[in-house]
Amino acid sequence: RAIDVGNYKRHAVTVRVIDQIPKTNNEKIKVELVSTSPATVEPQPNGEGLLYWHVDLAPGATKKIAFTYRVTRPKDWRLTQ
Repeated sequence: RAIDVGNYKRHAVTVRVIDQIPKTNNEKIKVELVSTSPATVEPQPNGEGLLYWHVDLAPGATKKIAFTYRVTRPKDWRLTQ
């Protein structure tokens, strides 16, 4: 997943970005944060699966925020949406 953040002001800004990885109450399903770029404020998502970034942007600058996660389920389960 990727998010592009841009500063279209004439002065530098700090942007707080919030996103979320999937959350489950089923103990047989595991959701694991694999990587973030740049690093998040906290090393792991909070109890709601929320991720937070503070991004400093110069005037006219843009930055890409990316993260990946892994969902693991029992092998014999069928996945539907």
